Amino acid sequence: MAKARNRELNLGQKENRQEFLDQYGNILVEKTQTYNQTLLHIIADTLGHKSLTRCIVRKDKKLLEHKDDSGKTALHIAIVKKNYDFLEVVLKEITNLDTILRMRCEHARNCIHIAIYHGLKKESTVNLIKGASEATLSAVDQDGLTPLHLAVEYQRSSEPQLAIVQALITYGDGALDKFTINPKDLSVYEYHQYTRSLAAKLSEPVGSREAGRSHEEPPKVVVQGQKNNPAKSEREGASDYSDADGKGPFQKAIKFDRGPMKEPMGKGPAAPPAFNGRRGSTVTSLALNTMSNHPSLATASEDGMSPIKGSRLATDSAGFEPRKPERRATGHVPRINRTDEESARKLQEEEKRRAEFADKIRQEFKLYYLRSTFGRSGQLTPRDQLNATRFLHGSNIDNINLCFDYSEAPKRILRESFRQSYDHMSFDNVLRYVTFRRIELQKPLQPATESRLLNKLPQKPKPGRGRDDLTFFFEWLYKKKVRHILKVTVDDLEDPPHSDQAMVECLKRFEIETLDWRRVDLCPETLNHACQNVRELYLRWSGNRAVLRAWGEPEGLPRLPKLEKVHLVWNPEQTLESADRVEMYIEDFQERLDETLEAIDTARRKQERFDQILETIDVARRNKEAKKEQLDETLQVINTTLRNLDAPAPKADEATKRKILVYRGEENAPGSEHLVQSGPTKAPSNTNERNLQSNRWLDCMDKFADEIQNVKIPQNIDNAILKNDIKVALIDDGADPYVESLRGKIRGGESFDRGYPHENGPSPYYTSTKGHGTVMADMICRVCPMAKLYVYKLETHSSINPATQTQAYDQISAESAALAVTAAVNQKVDIISMSWTVKETEENHESITHLREAIKLALDARILLFCAAADTGAVTEVEYPWSYDQRRIFRIGAATADGRVWGPTGSPGNVSFILPGHKVVSRNPYREGALPDDFEERTGSSIATALAAGLAALILHCVRLGAIHTELEERLGVVSSTAVKAAALLRVKDHDNMSSVLKAIGLDEGQQKFIEVWRRFDGPTQGLKAPGVGVEVNSSSAGSTPAELRVIATLARDFMSGIAERIS
Repeated sequence: MAKARNRELNLGQKENRQEFLDQYGNILVEKTQTYNQTLLHIIADTLGHKSLTRCIVRKDKKLLEHKDDSGKTALHIAIVKKNYDFLEVVLKEITNLDTILRMRCEHARNCIHIAIYHGLKKESTVNLIKGASEATLSAVDQDGLTPLHLAVEYQRSSEPQLAIVQALITYGDGALDKFTINPKDLSVYEYHQYTRSLAAKLSEPVGSREAGRSHEEPPKVVVQGQKNNPAKSEREGASDYSDADGKGPFQKAIKFDRGPMKEPMGKGPAAPPAFNGRRGSTVTSLALNTMSNHPSLATASEDGMSPIKGSRLATDSAGFEPRKPERRATGHVPRINRTDEESARKLQEEEKRRAEFADKIRQEFKLYYLRSTFGRSGQLTPRDQLNATRFLHGSNIDNINLCFDYSEAPKRILRESFRQSYDHMSFDNVLRYVTFRRIELQKPLQPATESRLLNKLPQKPKPGRGRDDLTFFFEWLYKKKVRHILKVTVDDLEDPPHSDQAMVECLKRFEIETLDWRRVDLCPETLNHACQNVRELYLRWSGNRAVLRAWGEPEGLPRLPKLEKVHLVWNPEQTLESADRVEMYIEDFQERLDETLEAIDTARRKQERFDQILETIDVARRNKEAKKEQLDETLQVINTTLRNLDAPAPKADEATKRKILVYRGEENAPGSEHLVQSGPTKAPSNTNERNLQSNRWLDCMDKFADEIQNVKIPQNIDNAILKNDIKVALIDDGADPYVESLRGKIRGGESFDRGYPHENGPSPYYTSTKGHGTVMADMICRVCPMAKLYVYKLETHSSINPATQTQAYDQISAESAALAVTAAVNQKVDIISMSWTVKETEENHESITHLREAIKLALDARILLFCAAADTGAVTEVEYPWSYDQRRIFRIGAATADGRVWGPTGSPGNVSFILPGHKVVSRNPYREGALPDDFEERTGSSIATALAAGLAALILHCVRLGAIHTELEERLGVVSSTAVKAAALLRVKDHDNMSSVLKAIGLDEGQQKFIEVWRRFDGPTQGLKAPGVGVEVNSSSAGSTPAELRVIATLARDFMSGIAERIS
């Protein structure tokens, strides 16, 4: 060993190696008594002797798998010590490297974890990654962190780290599907955001971090929301992330003050001296690293890595504790000299570079994940849009959308109508796809002007026939902060299509990866200006050979630098040539593309070599003292380069040569790309006048809704409880927001329909599959126009009647129902409306368990649940959601217009209440923007359930207004013992109390459980039409409250009188 340390041991020659083995071979495999280490452990820890390492490894490769008493292999030690000679030998000599790489040591980390944690240089880390299996790269440590989680920590961000992240996702992207244990349930993306927020908080000046916060209150960091935990949203900060001991990351960050640990984990013997450093969590190290940004603590690291890694290594491998930043006294003003200014400037520049590379790293794995969600040939991938939303936004409290699908919306729409329908949507800055059907943007009629002056003004050039409608919609997306779209699909086949200029205006501000603009024979120049960085193109071809030749020219498609795939789609019925000739044209097109790309590549190589000549000449000019031999050598280099100017590319470069692949697909042929399906169009209604017969219940509520929606809510409300609108979750098959009664009413939602047969993924929540959800949403808002809807789309499957082999009814996926209920709970809605039932089977038993858990969450959160009766007569089977807790869930049945129970609903004893559900007609089916055209009349308990949910929302809204009225009265000095307080709003959200209020409105005398709403609402309706008439007014010298609020306050007081215990 002494010879090895002094570099006197020469094992380069075969004779020397043999002599060495003869002399020491018997002890090379021995272990030390102290720490049970092999010679390889000692070499890895203290030496960098290649030939000795190689000699021992070749003698017995199994020695690399031996762990010492601290649980470490020699490779673990070599990585920590950055023994690159040792690593080089292992990488060359071991064929099955993964066997060693996957072995774990402290914190259950394998060699890849350790290499990233200790900041091994890029080349060595990437080589280790290439030798690891998918399982090793996706393995989690005791905190649930994969190597990728560690690699994307904000404080590690640098140019080499970007290459490491790219290697990790290339060779082991399974890590993208793993979630952390501590902190809890964070994806790779969320964990990066978490470390970013933590670093920002810890880098704040001490004074600003401590100001306004008690010593007991942990600091908060804004972090993306947690899974299935609405109480721990991003608005509540990172202090919500805690481990099993109840300690948050900031409490753990204090651990570095305690000094290094002297003993290894567990009850085994002490670790070797090289490993007596602190053994802290990743979050602890992150805090330590952030503090190391202080100029007095920063240390240089290898390979341009973040300087904070030096601090981590100093603690972990050398066993001493880094200096801590000194906190200055509050009143002390430090003297600033140039050295301090220079250090501060360098620190700012370094942090700026770190932030830039952090953005690149985040974008790298974000785009990788989103790209992996696209299926091929109609097949769904394990990663879909639902998983992508979870990966990026956790429980998605803010309802961030990853797509915009307008393929089934109205063909004609006004600007203002579109804004009212879709402005509620929020988007990620990267969208998976954007789809537009053929759409015509209607413009409101402008009043004719008679000014002669206008006729004298210069006239605008006459526009061409090309349309520009879509420029408005893409501008809308840009204003919504969208910047990157993976796939754009536009149906533009009808005449006239959009102009080239309009297409450029639509797309030029976005980064677009795949473009499917369905217009025949697109101009390549237009494509270059519209989306220069496009990777994949779908081109509609007329069959004209001249178009293919233009696409294949150097100024055509090869001009797009990132283009990889071209999908040619043509209609065989419209092409003039035979199928064989068309095939010949396409093969010629592929050949021309290859030739053009080869010519471009040759020109590039020639330019690079010519630049090399110029650089050589420039160096020679600057070297005035060059000798003749040096000048001759320079001329020789120039002549060699000139001779190779036209030389072909080396064979090593063949694999990296650019290639554009051409795919063929006849339009609407099996397996080819299909056009966007046409959405609903307006058609004459065949509604019979007899179906519009009067329904006293609906007439009463329609009149009251017309009046109460005009009651303005004061803006200066002090009580936070009263500031929030009433939120109703509709769990159904989606809802169309462009329906007039729903415009501006939908605030968000999410689709849990995984079964949508489209490669883009699930059908969006703002598209109703069969119109059912749209009708339910309309009924809720019909009764309570002030309600704000959150729409959660279910997955449904058509069932077959075994007797007739015809479609029977749609079956609901219990798993999608569970996800939808959980999302509603996370959104903290007040009411959940579920106009459906689902039965337990052998196939969905596990999903029913999840649904039961979700319903429990909703009930525990004091959310009012309304579900529909199954309409199968007597209750003979267990049906969800009602069967989970029949006492705390409202089960609503359908009633006829005269208040009697509708037959299939069954006995009134099996329902909570009955409401209109027989031949219910839309309030105005003839108006523009009405419900789907097939809606004439609907029957069933689903209609009654939506009306019941709307009625409950209306009661909550009235109580809210009543409490607001009380607050205004108190400001005026008016005190009433019967006034409705803010606490009443919380109390009426209780199931039993809401049931009491509904009963107190007035039930029919026939014990049918029919709510006769006119008993309670007719009077207030008249009062709202003529404020002050028949209403007792309390006023003061300072003024009085609005008359319409006094009417609602009286109604709210009547509602609360139905609750046994009066609220003071």
